[in-house]
Amino acid sequence: SGDRDIRSLGQESRSDWISSVALGLDADVPISQQRLQLSLQANDVRYRSADSLNYTGSNVNAKWLWRAGKRASGTLGASREEVLSDFADLATVDRNIRVTRKLHGALRFWLMPDWWLVSILDRVEISNERAQRSADHEDQAGSVGVEYRTAADNSVVFQVRRTDGVSPNDIEFAGFPFDNDFKQSD
Repeated sequence: SGDRDIRSLGQESRSDWISSVALGLDADVPISQQRLQLSLQANDVRYRSADSLNYTGSNVNAKWLWRAGKRASGTLGASREEVLSDFADLATVDRNIRVTRKLHGALRFWLMPDWWLVSILDRVEISNERAQRSADHEDQAGSVGVEYRTAADNSVVFQVRRTDGVSPNDIEFAGFPFDNDFKQSD
């Protein structure tokens, strides 16, 4: 019955009752000049009529805010999020669970009063259930630049950034193969 009810979503005469339960845990642990942050959340979502959309998702974030002396600091982090895709993302009414994995690293190094060297590396991987495999992609990005920060804590950053994106699954558009990979420099 769930599939039939999904196909009628968006019609004015149809509605559904949705229940959601979430459980979470956050930790922020200072260790000398360092800081460890962890956030865990699990959620269970149930639809009364469109029960084929039911899912259990999660969100996990871990971050290490580090400092080495007075000149160098940064972050290392990882996250994983599992959610039901918005119907605006889909060309179908089938359920699609999207998993996003991120790795992140950042460095700030003091060069001279008010000036910092900054560098960031990111990796994002998005995978989908069978309904949206064509939207799977992996992006890797890196940037380097300088930051000017005033005593009033205002700042401006000058940086260059490079992003490489890869779509691991074959994509067809109007029956023709389509390469969704990209390289971008900013």
